[in-house]
Amino acid sequence: MTACGNDLLYDQIFERQIDPLGNPGDVALGISTGGNSPNVVKGLTEAGKKGLTAILMTGPRVARAAGFSDIVVAVPWLELGSCARAARRFLSRDLRAD
Repeated sequence: MTACGNDLLYDQIFERQIDPLGNPGDVALGISTGGNSPNVVKGLTEAGKKGLTAILMTGPRVARAAGFSDIVVAVPWLELGSCARAARRFLSRDLRAD
């Protein structure tokens, strides 16, 4: 990701990865405490264009990225790292379909 950031603008970092790698039926997970990070917004926007399911994990405030997400998981805390901790717990569960 750092190499991509060096060659691209950081606000394009997820969008430019989803474009060639995302396929309809895939899931894109955006994690942003404020939900307004340009790189997350652009990534979820690209995910929607390509037919991916876009999931946003964010803090309790209304977030810009929510408008580009199929599912929004709002964590009720604002302290730094709260969304990352919640995402780690969420992703540590077995999410595969039976």
